[in-house]
Amino acid sequence: MIFFYRPYDAKNPFLAPVKVNRELHGPTSDRSCMHIEFNVEGSKMRYETGDHLAVYPVNNAELVNKIGEQCGANLDTVFTLTNTDGIYLLSVFLFLFSPIFM
Repeated sequence: MIFFYRPYDAKNPFLAPVKVNRELHGPTSDRSCMHIEFNVEGSKMRYETGDHLAVYPVNNAELVNKIGEQCGANLDTVFTLTNTDGIYLLSVFLFLFSPIFM
């Protein structure tokens, strides 16, 4: 049997776990700047200047269930968010690329 390597791209993302996540500013600073490293071991990817990444957040299922229980929410309910502030493109971008897991 022969397996072909399919490169990772927008349609075939590599889900890299966070390896390092630390604040660069001190505790007394009113600013925040995070240093974040991702573990891409085994992905055959290499970083080049100008490369970018997407973030696919995932909520803790246990916490979501607890909050849903406390709120009396049916977590299988499908809902739509309607933009009312006139910033349509930003809303579409956030809706498409920042999934809400309930």
